Amino acid sequence: VSPSCERISGYSSNEFMKDHTLFESIIVEEDKGVWENHKEESATTNDFCTVEFRIRRKDGDIIWIII
Repeated sequence: VSPSCERISGYSSNEFMKDHTLFESIIVEEDKGVWENHKEESATTNDFCTVEFRIRRKDGDIIWIII
């Protein structure tokens, strides 16, 4: 967990460390399948995979992120 988490999501790195479900809980519902597919693909290949999806920041704003 990087300090940049707070800049991007509004949640501190400590909040992510305390709640291991926080990251997935802030993913916009319509994009959760994209995230799940990415996790599966990443687990089955050694290739570098990127994924783009939306999260809901702590202040309620929705933003796009690329991992």
